[in-house]
Amino acid sequence: MSQPLKRVVVKISGSLFDRPLSPKKIRDTANVFKAASSEMGIQFIVITGGGILAREYISAGRALEMDESALDQVGIEATRMNARLFLAALYPDVYPLIPTTLDEVIAAVELRKHVVCGGLQPGHSTNAVAALIAERMRADLLLNATDVDGVYTRDPKKGGESQKLAVITTSQLRKLLDEGKMIAGSYELLDLVALKIIERARLPTRIIKNEPEIIWEVLKGKQHGTLIMAD
Repeated sequence: MSQPLKRVVVKISGSLFDRPLSPKKIRDTANVFKAASSEMGIQFIVITGGGILAREYISAGRALEMDESALDQVGIEATRMNARLFLAALYPDVYPLIPTTLDEVIAAVELRKHVVCGGLQPGHSTNAVAALIAERMRADLLLNATDVDGVYTRDPKKGGESQKLAVITTSQLRKLLDEGKMIAGSYELLDLVALKIIERARLPTRIIKNEPEIIWEVLKGKQHGTLIMAD
């Protein structure tokens, strides 16, 4: 990274909020952002995934024959529950409310505080929300901090030859998505809507392991995970 980072959008994996909930893990992650803000002057916009809470409620809702748009809304509410926990860990240097629309996110960001939100609207994953916010805010970097350490050529859990990619283009990643070769839980990594936004906005994007020390080192310029580059 040749230019100093001023505004970074981070999608935090919902796995951070899996049971048993660990306030320490949540606080340790938030403390990385506090330290980076203090030392490097970075403003963070954090989007939290739904994790197991969303999966359990969506599964129950589907069994109760809720339609897909209603299930999307259930998932969004779960992401906002997780966002409230992360907001508490970032307090007091954070916008005190959870924005529920893109306009609200933009208004909060302009106050020059960190902002935390979950999903915004049915049909958009939190990855897509993160990409959209990064596009609108002209972020210097979009980080997808997830439960895997990058993009692989095929699912390494299924055996056979698999290689983690240091760099991948948006067209190459789209091909992997289309062919269903992403590792298990690929929706957690990225989806086609998010990828399209990254491509059109030419967003510098990196998929990394959601670990405090990894996030810190990436913010300091180390090349962890997989860099996604627009063609």
